[in-house]
Amino acid sequence: MNPGDIRKIYTGLKQKNETLLSELKKKHLLISLLRLFIFIAGVILSAILISRSLTGGIIVLVISIIFFILLVKIYEDYSGRITFVQNLVRINDNEINALDGDLSAFEGGSDLNDPKHDFSCDIDLFGEDSLFRFLNRTVTGSGRSQLAAWLSGPYDLREEITDRQEAVRELAEKLEWRQQFMASGFNKPLNDLEIHSLREWLNENDDSYSSAIMRIASFVLPVGAIVTLSLVIAGVIPYIIFMLLFLFNLLLIGLYLKKSNRIHAMVSRKQLFLSSFEQLISSFEKEEFKSDLMSDIKNKLCTGQGSVANKIKELNNIISAFDNRLNMFVGLILNGFLLWDFHCIIKLEKWRRSAASGMPVWLNLLGKADGLISLA
Repeated sequence: MNPGDIRKIYTGLKQKNETLLSELKKKHLLISLLRLFIFIAGVILSAILISRSLTGGIIVLVISIIFFILLVKIYEDYSGRITFVQNLVRINDNEINALDGDLSAFEGGSDLNDPKHDFSCDIDLFGEDSLFRFLNRTVTGSGRSQLAAWLSGPYDLREEITDRQEAVRELAEKLEWRQQFMASGFNKPLNDLEIHSLREWLNENDDSYSSAIMRIASFVLPVGAIVTLSLVIAGVIPYIIFMLLFLFNLLLIGLYLKKSNRIHAMVSRKQLFLSSFEQLISSFEKEEFKSDLMSDIKNKLCTGQGSVANKIKELNNIISAFDNRLNMFVGLILNGFLLWDFHCIIKLEKWRRSAASGMPVWLNLLGKADGLISLA
């Protein structure tokens, strides 16, 4: 295929994604305005009704919170889709520029230069005007390392070369899938620093939230809050009983607030990283591969109910739920009713115990696929 035909392909993909991006942004703005309206209307109506009917005011408040949280979720979904499509536009822009000789968007791996290596310095394997920069399309730290290892050690593991060649030939025919994979990791690359930080969290041994007392309290007190609220609405008991239990729940949350904040800060900083991780793995799910190497990677990442994508998605859902505390109003209600912080942290600890050992393997598999995509 000549450069002119390749340019037409990249230009067409760029235009297609720019059109989609414009449509997504319009819907995104509409959801944002609707979310603001629900919040303001819910607060005003609740305040008016509570002065006349406590029951009516509480019902309106609860309904408003439910709709608000739903719209926040929809808003976040659209934000993610917009970022993804923006990345696709950037990827095609970069490739068009590369056809004109501008490789500035691609990292050259200057730090990978080894003066003692047999030939890397002689042939400009790494650096500003290097083969690595010409090939490099990696979006993970492990993929970058894998690509560098293949280029600097072409005679290592000779028995794998045939498998890699077969995989590269297959990937060469899957341009749009390759770009979708890259776009998934483009906004928040899985770099070595993030990977190291994640492993530190996974290796923590603090299980204080998993004690029997904490589990019982996390179940009994929210049930008590919901039951007393129902009785207040039914007019069976005075609302002061519900308020006392609500305040007791908040007091209990406050006693553990310092530790909860520390845990939240650790996992919340991982959310963008894990979101990229999940999307990279999910990109394999609907794609079929015939080459042995790519089929093996897909099978190890995606086969069965216990697939890696499901595990990462589960963790992302827990973190997203935990992040509801960042909204002071929503966090106050959720913790007063449900001891939200405790439930989220208990789920996080359970996930960590089940997945910590598998994370390095998953990252390695993604890195191998990432390196192969650069060679395609």
